Amino acid sequence: MFLFRKWFRLRRRRKRAARLGFEFKRASGFQPPRQIEVQGRPLTLSFPDEVGTTNDFLSIFLDDDYRLERQRWPVSTVLDIGANLGFFSIAARNAFPEAKIHAYEPNQTLQEYLNPHAEQASFDINYEAVGLDEGRVTLDVRGETNQTRSQLDESGDVPQVAFRKAVDRLGDRVDFAKIDCEGAEWEFLEDMDTWKKVHFLAMEYHLWPGNKYHHDAQAALRKLGFQILHQIPIDDYGLIYAMRL
Repeated sequence: MFLFRKWFRLRRRRKRAARLGFEFKRASGFQPPRQIEVQGRPLTLSFPDEVGTTNDFLSIFLDDDYRLERQRWPVSTVLDIGANLGFFSIAARNAFPEAKIHAYEPNQTLQEYLNPHAEQASFDINYEAVGLDEGRVTLDVRGETNQTRSQLDESGDVPQVAFRKAVDRLGDRVDFAKIDCEGAEWEFLEDMDTWKKVHFLAMEYHLWPGNKYHHDAQAALRKLGFQILHQIPIDDYGLIYAMRL
């Protein structure tokens, strides 16, 4: 059974790679291509040579961990909170060619990679954190993964926009939200009124020692009126997929 799953995953990765215009042989030694095809057009990728980049590419483009291919409802608005290099927004453009996509990334040092991706894939990029209310945050960027934890700080050098304002900018409705919940993002799960405007959610959440646990993410979303479709707990982080009832 293990060998069959491994073979099936490799076969699926190769098919997705072919649709993106490049050949995938195996995960060992894999390096992301510098160009892929999005909606039949070449798109040049910009990224640092880091382990986290390869993992993100495999996860988003070849494994479809955010389940874009499984979406069966019309998607005209996409919210990407925690855009990192913009790979998810590019994949969302490929899946939803007419959608309005707004991406948020508080780490401004990623502009050299994010800006060309936003221009080529036609999505809006905002270099802001997203939280319960407007304010400022400081960032703790960790290791080669560029994992960023934001903390509220009045003297912080990164602006934070309120979650309700981010939704309002998209037309007061979000068909598909992808959220990396790492720091201050946990707080905007309290904004029950705004969450009523979100239909489908794919959330990567991070657990900081002694603070949050896997069941906290599930409980928070159920409280907001979401049905949990799938959850993958992985040590100190996890992925959860939910749809509004």
